Amino acid sequence: TQGSPTGEDTADGDASAELPPVDADLLEQLKQWRRGLGDQTGQPLYLILSNDSLNQLATFRPDTPEKLLEIKGIGPAKATKYGPALLAMLNEERQPTEPPPEIPPATEPPTAKTPVEEIAAVDDSVPVNDNAPVDDNAPVGDNFPVDDNGQAKPSHYWTWRLLSVGFSPEDCASIRGLQREIVIDHAIRAVDSGWPMRPEWCLDGQLISALDAVIGQETPERIRPILEHLAEGTRYEEVQLYLKCRTQKEDKDG
Repeated sequence: TQGSPTGEDTADGDASAELPPVDADLLEQLKQWRRGLGDQTGQPLYLILSNDSLNQLATFRPDTPEKLLEIKGIGPAKATKYGPALLAMLNEERQPTEPPPEIPPATEPPTAKTPVEEIAAVDDSVPVNDNAPVDDNAPVGDNFPVDDNGQAKPSHYWTWRLLSVGFSPEDCASIRGLQREIVIDHAIRAVDSGWPMRPEWCLDGQLISALDAVIGQETPERIRPILEHLAEGTRYEEVQLYLKCRTQKEDKDG
């Protein structure tokens, strides 16, 4: 009996005794597919599929969505997102007339996806929530910010993108594996990058009201004296973000 990723079907409990050999050509094809997807999305390759997952795919060649879920590192979200392309490659010998689907070019218009789905296409753990508020000024498609060399978007871009479509700082921290303080720092970096930010994306209404009352219409020269008039636990960076967002709005409104 052919082995399985878990080794449960092997004889005498030896998980490696009957493992089929890795299909080297298929493994290279899988790596090229992953590389192309990484180039398109800017996502690290190991977050798409790990080398271990690719080796198991090239070894066991699952031919159904159910068997695909037996591969280490492939859960329901990745099976849904990558399954059709993977199964086409894995079963190419059985279906020689149907080549594996090509990765769509990065210049394709993103009209087929909601903003949250665009992020979910990159981050496997982002839930799709069509009821999340959408920022009409958020760049999409070819307008995604890149650096001067055209390299992948920086980490704070993806945090800002999540915030801009309605995820809370706590959601962002959980999704991206960050501390909340880093989420606030990313929000500040987003403002500095010229991307539209609103204080309510990161700060609760009570804090914003307190900041409005304490600061008024003046532009303070220092932040630390403001903290003395705010609730205990308010962070310097939160006040900094509030002020930067307000300055950005004033500049936009002229």
